[in-house]
Amino acid sequence: FFLSKMKKRCTLRPPTRVHVEGAVLEYSIHQLPKMLLKELKPVFSNSAVDIDSLLVVLTFQPTSCPLIEFTDDAQMEKDDKLGIFFHFANSLIDKLGEAGQWADCTDPVSGLPLHSPPARPLSDVSMAEHLLPYGFEYVSASGGGCRCVSHPHWRLASYPATLVTTAPLAVLERVLDAVYPPVTVESA
Repeated sequence: FFLSKMKKRCTLRPPTRVHVEGAVLEYSIHQLPKMLLKELKPVFSNSAVDIDSLLVVLTFQPTSCPLIEFTDDAQMEKDDKLGIFFHFANSLIDKLGEAGQWADCTDPVSGLPLHSPPARPLSDVSMAEHLLPYGFEYVSASGGGCRCVSHPHWRLASYPATLVTTAPLAVLERVLDAVYPPVTVESA
């Protein structure tokens, strides 16, 4: 119960769907509770930014298959979704930079910051687990196993990724709405 209330309190914009390069991407905006600030400080420790004021933009994209599968289709899907996320993130990073704000994203493959000096990796799944009321599954596979986010609509057929910024919420929302206007779920 406490965690559910904390997640709700940390959510500044609930899941919102947009179109990026003709594809659906869902994002939500969160402020970080103090316990998560400790996890993010080492990730961006080489950046000259005020980590204490970070906002997190969690993203998900639907995929045609569960990405835990070791198939050519799953790999092509991962590559496609990575490109879409990088387009989304870099567009926002550029626009926020033009507004005098710092932003970066982590590479979902390595967990390392994309535009800041590499420090320590960040787990997109860990961020989602702490900030969203989604389910999680431990999936075993021939190469081992991992903890996966289960999106409420797309389940394991989804691609999570993370962007962070020190922009004030009003600036972040203004940039997001200008670059990627929200779409209705029916049209998404």
